[in-house]
Amino acid sequence: MLHNYLFQEAYRFRTSHENYTPNVERSSIASVYDENGNIVGTHIIEKNISDAEENNIQSRAASGRLCKVLVAVDEEYRAKHSNWMSLTESIVEAADDAFNRDFGIDLTVTDYRYWTSSGSNAYQTLNNLMSTYSSNSYDFVIGFTAETDFIDNYGIQLAGKAQDITSNPMYGSYAVNWDQNDTYSDWHSLQHEISHLYSLQHDIQGPSPLCIMNYGTIYSTSSWDTDHYNQLAVRVGWYGTSIN
Repeated sequence: MLHNYLFQEAYRFRTSHENYTPNVERSSIASVYDENGNIVGTHIIEKNISDAEENNIQSRAASGRLCKVLVAVDEEYRAKHSNWMSLTESIVEAADDAFNRDFGIDLTVTDYRYWTSSGSNAYQTLNNLMSTYSSNSYDFVIGFTAETDFIDNYGIQLAGKAQDITSNPMYGSYAVNWDQNDTYSDWHSLQHEISHLYSLQHDIQGPSPLCIMNYGTIYSTSSWDTDHYNQLAVRVGWYGTSIN
């Protein structure tokens, strides 16, 4: 969960990464479904790295994992962004670059779903996503929302909310990313939330450690501190299938 005051931190730490182009590790065609489960289109995802680059990514991890992602996009988000398919693809692919870099974990969008979100706060919105779409066929179900009431119990705007995962899950897990209207901030938020799905907890907020799980440094890094890195390293197999 990222509170509103952190949005200012995102702007403070802007660097050349603002124009960052995410790595897309494999080409695919994702189906697009409406709220009733009818296929209404497809979205082509095109690989933009060489085979040598892909091999380098995988060689930096003991074993690569391919994780299937369902992207569910609510009506407010779709109305706000006419390019919502390519936009959410970019956010997911940018969020997974550090997972690929350090652990060989590759998030691949396999399906898109229209989502009619409901709820008066972030917790209810996440619960609505969990009750709307099954995760049986996916490793991660990621909701994208532009609801104005994506807030905590104190009325503070959140940038993301993840399912509470404490051990290796039997099925796929859920997270919701709120639209900050800024791709750079959005993908940092999503990397943070997906890290929660590997049961990583927050650092104490401050200028250190430099970590995606530290509210004080989340928008200035894509790395994990040593403790979180080591925790994630032994949980790589929680999701996905082996690439190798």
